[in-house]
Amino acid sequence: MTAEARASQLAKAQSSFRDRMRQNGYQRLQEWIPENVFHQLGELCKESGLSRREAIESLVAAANEGKITLEGKRYDDR
Repeated sequence: MTAEARASQLAKAQSSFRDRMRQNGYQRLQEWIPENVFHQLGELCKESGLSRREAIESLVAAANEGKITLEGKRYDDR
């Protein structure tokens, strides 16, 4: 298989995966975070056995249940 054919195959697989995820009610999240926070998230996930997605879902659930209070900068960084 040529590199071009493999690249095309991978692109189709990624597109198919994204389509399936959308159909199942998921939405893609891509954000820039400080490197140290990225590594801290990785350590938390490693220690807890959670994926990054599961950790974010847990954070949102905890905030919605009033278990934690989120505070931060109030601006749109886009």
